[in-house]
Order: sequence, then structure tokens, then C-alpha cells
Amino acid sequence: MSSHLTSEQMTEAVLGDYSRDVGAHLRECAACHAEVRRWQSDLSAFGSAVRNWSEAEATAAPVRRKAARWRAAFPRPFSVVAVCASILLLCVLAEFHYFGGRDLSRSAAVTIAEPSDAVLMQDVNAELSRTVPGPMEPLSNPSVAR
Repeated sequence: MSSHLTSEQMTEAVLGDYSRDVGAHLRECAACHAEVRRWQSDLSAFGSAVRNWSEAEATAAPVRRKAARWRAAFPRPFSVVAVCASILLLCVLAEFHYFGGRDLSRSAAVTIAEPSDAVLMQDVNAELSRTVPGPMEPLSNPSVAR
């Protein structure tokens, strides 16, 4: 064999299932021998990476299931904050719309005059001095015609 191995012969050599002619060529040709060794090394590294990954996945699966249950039980913090902020904003907008942005403390002080204590006491005494409550007065004197 004077030329290098074909891709089919190279695949057979990497898998370890090759003819005597291919074996003889691999012993004589350093380039083909190095290429087969490189492919075998790469395939071996890939195989060990797959095994390591599958072992890691097998041990991580229960942890992922717990994390998924935790996420389902408790919503994400951002969504909770967004909902609270939206509710607060709606309350503030409703207050502003309802009161129309006017200053209630000043207008309440102007419209509501505080009665003095003496006037309140006179009203209380007048109510208590009645013998019959105001709505029942027409019934207390039946002789008075309406």
C-alpha cells in the first residue's frame, strides 16, 4: 500500500476491525497511525464525557424536581413586587381621581365650623328636658289637630 488509508479503512481501524493490509499500512505509515490514534483518543474522551454527564444527571434529577416544586409553590419575587406595585398605583390613582387633587385639609377647616361647648351643652339639655321625643310629640297630645 503506497497511498494513505481511505475513510472506510480509517473507520475500520478506529473501530479495531481491520484487515491485514490495513494493519501492515498502520505499522509502516506514521501519519495514518497518528490519525487513527487521534480518532480513538477523541472517541474515548467523548465516551467518558457522556458517562460523566449521565452520572451527573442521574444525581441531579431529584434536586431539580425539588427546585421545580419550590418554584411552583412560591411565585417569583419579581412578580410579587410587580403585583404589589400595581395595586398601590391603582389605589393612589383612585384617591387622586376621587378627590380631584384638591387639598382636603384646608377646605374641611373652612366648611366645618366647630361649635362651642356651651352651644353643644344647650342642645343636649334641650333634648334631655323633653318628656317625649320629638317624633312622638304629635302622639302625646291627641287633641291638637293636624
